[in-house]
Amino acid sequence: MVERYNNKIFCALFLIVIAIIIFIRIHGTENLVITKIIRQYYPNFYIIKPAQINNKFIKNYLVDILWFSSFLLFTSLLEKSFYYYVAFIIAILLEILQFFCKNLGTFDLWDIFVYFVLFIIVMVFKKHKHLRS
Repeated sequence: MVERYNNKIFCALFLIVIAIIIFIRIHGTENLVITKIIRQYYPNFYIIKPAQINNKFIKNYLVDILWFSSFLLFTSLLEKSFYYYVAFIIAILLEILQFFCKNLGTFDLWDIFVYFVLFIIVMVFKKHKHLRS
């Protein structure tokens, strides 16, 4: 049982780290709020310039898929379906918040669709897992 939790935690952390690396590579760090705060105290703080990525899937959706998958894996540790719904609602609210606060990111209905598809996939697997038990 503990090993299963450890595997989920490792996979969730791995996914979020990959998402962060891809995000920084695609968008750079010069416009991040944390970079601006650090540069107030350390003006020579290294800034990563954004890369030119032409692949729309990688640029617009891969990071969202990775972070939400990580979020769902962490949620699975709680072993109650209710928490999957909470995770889905939080993801939707964060996306909607981007519509009102442009500094948080770019609102995209396709992101909401991606979250919905991932949520449905997880719920179907969860249901079939209980049927096999």
